[in-house]
Amino acid sequence: MSAQQWRVGSVRDDGSVVELDHADRCGDQDGEILEEVLDRSDDTRLTLKVLRLHRPKVLNALSEPMCRRLLLRWQQYRTFDSGVGLAVITGTGPRAFCAGGDVKRVWKEGPLSAESFFRAEYTLDYALGLPEEMRRTGGTPIAPLICTVMDGITMGGGAGLSMHATFRIATDHTVFAMPECAIGLHPDVGASYFLPRLEGAMGTYLALTGAQMTGLDCFRARIATHYVCRAHLPALFDDLAGTVATSHMSRLAHDVDACIQRHEPDGLRQTDGVESVAHRHDMDRIFGAPSVADIIQTLQAEAPSSEFASKSLEQLRQGSPASLTLSLLSLKRGRQFQSLADSFIQDFRLSMALTHDRESDFYEGVRAKLVDKDNQPKWREPPLIPSFAPTRIMRIFNWHPTPGQRLHYEEAVRLPSVEGDKGGGGLVRGQSRGPHHDRASLH
Repeated sequence: MSAQQWRVGSVRDDGSVVELDHADRCGDQDGEILEEVLDRSDDTRLTLKVLRLHRPKVLNALSEPMCRRLLLRWQQYRTFDSGVGLAVITGTGPRAFCAGGDVKRVWKEGPLSAESFFRAEYTLDYALGLPEEMRRTGGTPIAPLICTVMDGITMGGGAGLSMHATFRIATDHTVFAMPECAIGLHPDVGASYFLPRLEGAMGTYLALTGAQMTGLDCFRARIATHYVCRAHLPALFDDLAGTVATSHMSRLAHDVDACIQRHEPDGLRQTDGVESVAHRHDMDRIFGAPSVADIIQTLQAEAPSSEFASKSLEQLRQGSPASLTLSLLSLKRGRQFQSLADSFIQDFRLSMALTHDRESDFYEGVRAKLVDKDNQPKWREPPLIPSFAPTRIMRIFNWHPTPGQRLHYEEAVRLPSVEGDKGGGGLVRGQSRGPHHDRASLH
């Protein structure tokens, strides 16, 4: 980065940054977050900060300490005198932005670990989405704006880091997916908010099948707001630093958008559109059905003559039957949510219900896919059975802890406040807006 002066450091648990020399930068220290800081010669100018997930040996998978350190940096960036206008989150190494959350640890340690991890992960994801949520709803602007670079594998928890940001950059190496049904979980990290808001039934298709999408398809589907080839990212970062330094918060979103577009391939925006996503009409026609049973029935009928139906059917076969039904209902409810907070309240409840049941498909799915890796999960229901007793699914949605369990739903998801710079607020219960979820208010 010839024109800009960068210094790189490792973020400690207390938020301080220890500068690293070149050898340290190349190391793989578990849980480390690298911060690249543009030194300002004029303290009145806005600053660009780059936060790199630094666990390349495990595809930058999110651990709980990483979530807490990222949240701490975000809270510090929000202070009035930080001067940070744009925070860019990216990954270390060529393979992945972030392959997901550290669910193997949850599998090993059980419910209390699950509560702590998911609370940290969802709190971080929600916080990163606040600037865009306020911009979208016409609220008071929140700095810094968030930009994520989905270069490489971006799955599960990696999607949670990305999808709530104002700027989401896909590349020619992006591999995007939401594969939670294959481990007996559900598309969480706010997916019940962002997946139903994709065009047609595309979000349902991605949630149930765990299908992978390229960076270009992510852009066409509006999963990504921009598309930049990997080779152009260093020049983009330099350009962003100059753009942020000469901008003002009142026009920063416009200036950053224009800056990123300058690095996109020529003609990209003349050819984009959801209709260019492969099999888009089939997704809407089949996955727009009201139940998993209806979806399976159509796929089974068309599989002999349709490659799309045959592949989709096999992908559904890999998923937990209970997770498929649970996920479809979660997305249906999410379509009615009025805020991102509603989604995380639901996600936390569902994740806690699944991880507090040692007999649930979650523990078997993680064992089969990530621990023993035999890819032979023994689900509680046979795969592709088009009828499930709805009572167990509703017990998950309506799950409540016993008095002895250390869990408090919405109160457990401590979310940063919109006002103030300490991030000390949270989601609290209020008047019910309906039978499916509590009203969430930020204070």
